[in-house]
Amino acid sequence: MNALFTRNTGKKLESLRFKLVEAVDDGMHKALIWANDQMKFSLVCDRGYYDSYIEPIDIAEHYMDIIWLLRFIKKNSEFYEKELELAGLSNTLPPEEYVDLLYANYNLIADFMKSFKEEDYLAFKKFPNN
Repeated sequence: MNALFTRNTGKKLESLRFKLVEAVDDGMHKALIWANDQMKFSLVCDRGYYDSYIEPIDIAEHYMDIIWLLRFIKKNSEFYEKELELAGLSNTLPPEEYVDLLYANYNLIADFMKSFKEEDYLAFKKFPNN
């Protein structure tokens, strides 16, 4: 689990009022899930490939990849594409960079989550390349 969590990661999440609510360690699959009053934020590692998801508090099973969620909210299907390309990555980041992405865009995501409805999730699923 150390690969998913650092002291700096914890401090940033705590500053956004997140608390660790679940930890899963199934060998090759690991996940840490934090929650605050706005959303759940998860870091997942599956065989060395990292993902990060945002989920609304009130509507379960609506996981949204953080990069794709930001592309949807910003209405920019190429958001963060150059950064991934320059880093030699393809839609995956190291865990601490997912936390940095959340931290830098927290207000935008939180505003979206405040009024989140089922229709928003359906629109998100239909967004280009999602």
